[in-house]
Amino acid sequence: EALSVYRKYFDNRNKRLIACQQSFDASTLEGWFIFVQFLLFAEYAGRKQNARMQQGKQCARQRQQWTGGKLQYGFKLDDNGRLIEDEEESKVVSLVREFNARGMGASACAAKLNELGYRKRTGSEWNAGQISRILAATAESSNSVERIAL
Repeated sequence: EALSVYRKYFDNRNKRLIACQQSFDASTLEGWFIFVQFLLFAEYAGRKQNARMQQGKQCARQRQQWTGGKLQYGFKLDDNGRLIEDEEESKVVSLVREFNARGMGASACAAKLNELGYRKRTGSEWNAGQISRILAATAESSNSVERIAL
């Protein structure tokens, strides 16, 4: 794909890039110059691709769509790829907040959830690290499209 970017770049300017399979000596001034040009082309292609990806993610965020990664506990995707609240998991998130507001630490919250029979999506028991991530994510923003994952 990088070659198509270069070809389009040169074609739009009515220029041609001639490549060969011969080696070149980067220890000479001319060889170093060619080597640096290849590095610049590679850097350009990488930055261009990154910019396109960021634009795509920004558009998805504006449409409140998932931008990738694992979904945070408490959310799921609807049929259109939009993040929506998962009612069952949101109950657990609310309990975590409530326990924490009562002064319980992450370990105590995890123990209480396990004692009450609540389990993670995988069916395994809760631990302090997972509770801490839930608390950190909900403290940042309860309406954020991009969420940290458990």
